[in-house]
Amino acid sequence: MMIKAMTIHGKHGDIEITRTFSGALVVNDHEILCEIDRSDTREVRFAKSLNAARFVYGASKTREADATNSMLAAFCDEIDRVAGC
Repeated sequence: MMIKAMTIHGKHGDIEITRTFSGALVVNDHEILCEIDRSDTREVRFAKSLNAARFVYGASKTREADATNSMLAAFCDEIDRVAGC
């Protein structure tokens, strides 16, 4: 089974994750939050997804995602699932 798109309800609106030829595109309200390439390592994909996680979970005073590490890993897993990683 292949998932082509997913919508996650975030703190600042819906986050759309769409499969592309090379991975996945994460968009919020027609603004590209990050582009994930399936050939990147897990660490690189995780670092790219941190920007999008701020829109899902909100941002702390230090402008980082207001979420635990396991919540961030779960969000990255969903992006990887759409990207086909």
